[in-house]
Amino acid sequence: GGVGKSSCAAAAAVTLTEKEGPVLLISTDPAHSLSDVLQSRLTDTETQVKGTKGLYARELDMAGWFNALRKRLKEKAEKAFEGAPKAGNDVPADLLYLRNLLECAPPGIDELAAMSVLTDALVQERFKRIVVDSSPQVTNVRVVELADIAKTWLGALHGILNKHRAKGLGELADDLAAMLKHVKRFEDALASPSESRFVVVTRGEDLAASRTERLVEYLKEKKLQVERVLVNRVGPKSTCEKCENRRKLELNAAKAMEKKIGLPVTMAPALGRHPAGLRELKAFRTAWYALSAPPAKIKAA
Repeated sequence: GGVGKSSCAAAAAVTLTEKEGPVLLISTDPAHSLSDVLQSRLTDTETQVKGTKGLYARELDMAGWFNALRKRLKEKAEKAFEGAPKAGNDVPADLLYLRNLLECAPPGIDELAAMSVLTDALVQERFKRIVVDSSPQVTNVRVVELADIAKTWLGALHGILNKHRAKGLGELADDLAAMLKHVKRFEDALASPSESRFVVVTRGEDLAASRTERLVEYLKEKKLQVERVLVNRVGPKSTCEKCENRRKLELNAAKAMEKKIGLPVTMAPALGRHPAGLRELKAFRTAWYALSAPPAKIKAA
């Protein structure tokens, strides 16, 4: 958190749009900042960013999406069991089960919205790339683990709804079956090196380096493709002794990370403030450079 993920994601998306064609940029961070970074008013509806020919962005309202889903499921379930006791020992077991599933949903299940948006975009094939401005580390890790949790929770809901199709729950059962397909598509995309890869954004500090190493190790254990580490806000060369010492510490931390993690490290410069707007984002992305000299015929950063 606070390392500049949104700026880096937006800068990458702007560059990819110019080089490759249409790009979808999605923010799954509850504390959205893409609107500020892109200087474009964004909502939970896919919006073309002004001044671009093919960059579309969206700030997901995952909590709102899930609350609407839960409300719909609850209302339909109560209506399906209309006439049955609503309290006491005679409440139908399946109604109690549905209520418990909806009230005790697993943590992070609201991020199913992110899965749905991503898989919709994958299936429609309208974009050359999808760039995700993710939540901070803890929540991002949860998204990786969410597929298994979602399959269990959605599967339990689907089983009950499907059982009571005759009571008007068939449409909901079909909707949940579609969501289960979304989860499977999301899993397949994450597991495919040709479809997805992670770029870990961090800072050149010892504490951040330790967290970065743990995150990369975790992603590798999950057999997920980590392309590189991006060390953000590295200070420029300076005649100020204090500033120069800090820059050297950042470079040393980055070199130690590269050696320990075994992945390319890309450096992004400190600009004095967060880059905002297309022009500044392009300039910011152009200023990125590889920490080590790249192998022959492989372009740096």
